[in-house]
Amino acid sequence: MHAVEVPTPYSFAGAFTCGGSLFRERYAPLLGASAVFFALVVVELTIGFVLDATLGEGASDVLTFFTAVFLDGPLVVSWLYAGVAVLRRGTLDGTNLFRGFDRYWRSVGVYVAAMLAGVLLFAPIVGIGFALEGLGRSGHSLGIALFVPLLVGGVLLYLYVLARVTPALLMIVDEHQIGGAAGVVDSVMRSWSAPRGAVGWSLLALGLLCFVILLLSLLLLVLPYLFVGMPLVLAVAAAAYESLQTQRGAFANPATCPKCGYALTGLASPQCPECGTDLTPRPPGAGPSLG
Repeated sequence: MHAVEVPTPYSFAGAFTCGGSLFRERYAPLLGASAVFFALVVVELTIGFVLDATLGEGASDVLTFFTAVFLDGPLVVSWLYAGVAVLRRGTLDGTNLFRGFDRYWRSVGVYVAAMLAGVLLFAPIVGIGFALEGLGRSGHSLGIALFVPLLVGGVLLYLYVLARVTPALLMIVDEHQIGGAAGVVDSVMRSWSAPRGAVGWSLLALGLLCFVILLLSLLLLVLPYLFVGMPLVLAVAAAAYESLQTQRGAFANPATCPKCGYALTGLASPQCPECGTDLTPRPPGAGPSLG
């Protein structure tokens, strides 16, 4: 049973509305998860500043890179899955709070894959854009005319790719899938192939809105960012993932409950043990009962 009703089918408005309801009704665990994530990031940044002051810029940059690769991935995965756990159960415990570290190397792998997928597309476009800017500085008006739209297009393409592969960060630790959490390659492929067409662009729009919320709350200093921006974005991200996975079946394996996503492998009773959904086979086209 979800803490709030998950929209069917997935939509931009439905995901944001569901996330807002979760934010209001389960604010405390969302804030707790965000506070832990925020504190760990502050510690990471503090260590970076200390290393920069003691070891010099070059050495600290190398250590910062390794920290970003081997720490940020599990942190982000843990934070995102905490929101999903709150949506599904209404509460949060230590197991779900650090789920990304329970599957550490998978979390690192899928995080790096998600970042590289966007960078590999974005970098060539940016390179061409700056080449056109150089032509503009040399007096070629065409270079200036094409630089800005090409750069904007590259940024949008990069964000679109991230929106398509970000669900993989949750698939890597989501035990509700049949067979348990997915592997790195499988999660990325399934994440990319599921939200096609308008849904992919809708996820991009939702991601941009979440980014604006975080940015505006950060500009208002730390307290709004921690107490409003992070918990709200976490709730919206959880609602979008759960809506796509359990309602549209975009991510869920057919052997999962169509209402809550619970893995049904080996189930003897025609009823979901988690949410109580009647799983009795129905005539073709009738679909399962979600009552």
